Amino acid sequence: MNLKEITVFANGDSSKIKTWSNVPYFLTRQLIARGIKINRINIGPERRFELFFERRIFKIWKFFSKNTVFHFERTSLHRWITQNKIKKATRDFPSTDAWLFMNFSYYNKYSERPSFLFCDWTLEYLIKNRLGRKPDFLEQGYIKKQNKAIAEAKIVISLFPKIARLMQDIHPSANICHLNTNVINSFYKGSLNESEVLISKTGSNSLVFIGDIKYIEGARSLIAAYNILKIDRQSLTLHLIGLNSQDFDELPTGVTCYGYLDKEEVSECKTYYDLIMNAKVFINPTPLWGGYSSTIEAMFFYTPVVIAPYEDFTDTFGESPSFAVYTKKQGACDLAADIEKMLNATDYKQLCIDAHQAVHDYTWENYVDKFLYIIKGLNEK
Repeated sequence: MNLKEITVFANGDSSKIKTWSNVPYFLTRQLIARGIKINRINIGPERRFELFFERRIFKIWKFFSKNTVFHFERTSLHRWITQNKIKKATRDFPSTDAWLFMNFSYYNKYSERPSFLFCDWTLEYLIKNRLGRKPDFLEQGYIKKQNKAIAEAKIVISLFPKIARLMQDIHPSANICHLNTNVINSFYKGSLNESEVLISKTGSNSLVFIGDIKYIEGARSLIAAYNILKIDRQSLTLHLIGLNSQDFDELPTGVTCYGYLDKEEVSECKTYYDLIMNAKVFINPTPLWGGYSSTIEAMFFYTPVVIAPYEDFTDTFGESPSFAVYTKKQGACDLAADIEKMLNATDYKQLCIDAHQAVHDYTWENYVDKFLYIIKGLNEK
């Protein structure tokens, strides 16, 4: 099928950079560049209801299910509100060719036009594989609703190959796929000169970490390792993007926190890319999930990485990529030794080049080419 108009449903404003790690922004921008009209529907939770639920009802439910992730956006009330938005969009945009949902939770049951679902992982995967437990009663109800949406959608796309395979096993009759590539959400406007970047990195004493409060334990481990490295490397510095100094009891000399750097702000965007371009090593030792998007963006800018070997990364780049040191132990001494390996690498420049080459074709242009190719093939089925 040929697409001329798509209605996009996202948990936030899909025209804004901040929405879901920039993904809706880049995807819709690239679709518009192809001449496709985009209608945007924000199905994010209404703040007044969300605040009431989180402050009152959620606290009560946590008494019965301590580790629950059943937040307001998964309640029947939010679902009813969202279904009304979908129904209204069906009336408002009768010429739309397809309904694109930036989640695995909804499809348009009010229209015969196809629904496409695009996301990273399901709630079931999050709970069972990431959190390592069984879903509670309320979570199980929401999982059934996601399963229904996945079964009814025309195409379901996961950003990660392993998760796509797991979903295919659970939903053998659904059209679930991975596009055999990923994407880098880069806002860098300048030209990327390899020789200049390599000169900067070779002489650098800067370590960089990117991650919000979810990665605080990884950041604390890194700071402890930094203190060990600092004994012999007095000029070493550590830059923490996404965390604030208030998130820590104290910070050693040479550690700087930047908080969230808004790429829509020119000065903050410049700071972000200056830090990455001048970083000797990117480090996020958080186990199970070390921030895939920020890691591959750092790699694109010729930065070798020291990370925990979580499956979504190793599934794509293998068990022993030249440009990565997998840190498998939690101790500060072990992490310091792993960082030292990268700092002392005799072929450091080549590692930088290898990191870039591993992701250099992870562009939104390539990704949308494959996305549209799969949709075009629907005519042949």
